[in-house]
Amino acid sequence: MSKAKDDRLIKDIIKRYGDTIDLKGSPYLIVEILRQYGPRIDGGLAATCAPPGGTPKPPDPLEMLREIKAKVTEIDRLYASLEKTLKATAVVERKAKPK
Repeated sequence: MSKAKDDRLIKDIIKRYGDTIDLKGSPYLIVEILRQYGPRIDGGLAATCAPPGGTPKPPDPLEMLREIKAKVTEIDRLYASLEKTLKATAVVERKAKPK
């Protein structure tokens, strides 16, 4: 942001909100100022909408398929392990409930 633009912005805020701002007395005033003037600040609030360096390029579809296949394989392995565990515990007889 150029110095002249900064100076105009500061003058606009002072004109609207006075020479001093009591943030302890009116803490939400800073939120109102940021909402109103934030989009006019270059590299400020408006720049936080996108990650630094712009939006990332989309992932490679083949790489995504490889990741999905790896996750499916892992889920299958966990399911088989869980199934073995459940069958093993189902074979064990339960103790009789005490009366």
